[in-house]
Parts: sequence; C-alpha cells; structure tokens
Amino acid sequence: VVHADVTVQRLVKSGGLGGLGAFETTEKLMVSGDKECTKGITKYSGKFSSLMNKGAKEATSITRLDKELIWNIDNDKKTYTEMTFEQMKKLMESMSAILSNPAKQDSLRKAMEKISSNVDVNKTGEKKTIAGLECERVIISMQGETMDASGKPVDTTWVKNDVWMTPLSKVPAELYDFDVKMAEKMGFMEGGPMAGLL
Repeated sequence: VVHADVTVQRLVKSGGLGGLGAFETTEKLMVSGDKECTKGITKYSGKFSSLMNKGAKEATSITRLDKELIWNIDNDKKTYTEMTFEQMKKLMESMSAILSNPAKQDSLRKAMEKISSNVDVNKTGEKKTIAGLECERVIISMQGETMDASGKPVDTTWVKNDVWMTPLSKVPAELYDFDVKMAEKMGFMEGGPMAGLL
C-alpha cells in the first residue's frame, strides 16, 4: 500500500500471567481500495522477553483482494509465507469438519461443562475524540474457573479489556467496504459456501 486511503493505529497491552508473557503491541492498519497492509511491533517484557528476539518482534501482513492472496512477512528473519484465499477456505472447512464430528462435539461439551465464566461490562461514561471519532471508554472484565470432576475450582483466569469504542456507523467506509469484500471473497456472506461457518 503506497498511498493509504485510511490509516488506523492500534495499541494493545497485556500484563501476562503474573507478569510472565507481558507484552505491548503497536499496530498500523492501512487500507487502499482492494489492498490492506498491517504492520505491527510487539515488545515483550519480563523473563519471557529474552526468548522473543531480545524483547521485540516486528511483522507485516499484506492482503490483496484482487489477487486473492495474503502474505505474512517476518521482518526480523526477512522471510515470508503466502496463502491463497482458496487455501484458507480449505483450512477453515477442515477445521469445521473436525468440530462437527459428534465425538469431538461431545468432548468439547464435557470440557465446557467444567468451565464457569462471568462477564462484566462497565460503561464508564468517559468520552474522548480519537482520530476524529467520538469514543466511549468501556471496561470488559471476564473471570473463568475450571472445575475438577467433583465441581471444585482448580484454576481461575481473569481477563480485563480496557477499550475505547465508537459506533460501527462512524467507522471509515473504506475499512467497512474492505471487510465486506473480503467476506464475499471468502464466501462468508449470506448464501455463500462458507456462510455456515460463522
């Protein structure tokens, strides 16, 4: 994408588990017509950072609707992988076939029965204008517990998402149009061959 019609910047932070695996990702999404490019830099902190390229990793993803191709580039290793839309469809179809297997469904159902979850959505009322869009701060807190055979909790996980949200109608049309075209190409739209997977 040489000249982007729309550029969106994202910042994602995670404290990890007890500080282990904590990271911060800065991402830039650029869209121009039927082309999309995402550039991201992930910085790890704590002990885990020593295992992840001295604490930082840069990656780029390019999607071409006209060529029905996705390139994922490892900037550090200077290598890339290529996947066609058709290959992605077959991958998702194979995953769907596995999940639709009765034995697999029964196994997943039993596993889910051992998980208890609670979600709390807090609309703080705080408002801010970001990139020209009126946004509202929302804090989403999730707690999950894994039970043993007797129903006793053996593991608890907490996840907290602190996000600034804006109505879909205010999202730049170029981003929305690209996502719709991508869904059409992949057959996810109503009546498409992959619609049942959503």
